[in-house]
Amino acid sequence: MIAAVQDNSLDAQQSVIGSMLLDDRCVPLVLSRMRAEDFVDGTCRATFRAVQKLALSGRPVDPVTVVDEMSGKEGYVQWVQSVMELTPTAATLKPT
Repeated sequence: MIAAVQDNSLDAQQSVIGSMLLDDRCVPLVLSRMRAEDFVDGTCRATFRAVQKLALSGRPVDPVTVVDEMSGKEGYVQWVQSVMELTPTAATLKPT
């Protein structure tokens, strides 16, 4: 899945973000293998940066804290909800 993100697949980018929001145990794996620049979609990139900032500061990573970190940016609540709905499980996140 991570390799697909690097191939610029929007579905893969959203799945990686959704996986981190559904299961914070995915966060260290993603942060160790990806950079914000790997996300071509601007919303995915902004969400990745919010997750990264939270994780690096030792704060919990969950939908509420991520949306709060992205405060002031219209539409993120609905976007986070839709990404989580599109990601049925975090189990699909596999390093390649």
